[in-house]
Amino acid sequence: MVAVIKNITDQTHVIQHGITVFKFLVFDINGKQPNTSKRPSVMKDTTVEASGTIEEKFSYIFKEPGIYYVEEIADISVLNGEPYQLTTDKKKVTIK
Repeated sequence: MVAVIKNITDQTHVIQHGITVFKFLVFDINGKQPNTSKRPSVMKDTTVEASGTIEEKFSYIFKEPGIYYVEEIADISVLNGEPYQLTTDKKKVTIK
């Protein structure tokens, strides 16, 4: 799975975020998270050029067949600015 943030401005921005930009959440059909992991609370700065993107890939091994939902969350702030939480729509994944 891939999550992307795109800078749609004509300016370069420095984005502050955790060790990774995105947190990927996996839920089963009952809304439970089969495996959860914690990210270290380290802050990192990433420069995003005008019209540039930040892209992260996520791999997950499903241990059992079923229907799952995946959601990506980015907790970011523009350098020394207000924090933002960006959340994608949940994506349905069927494992046979």
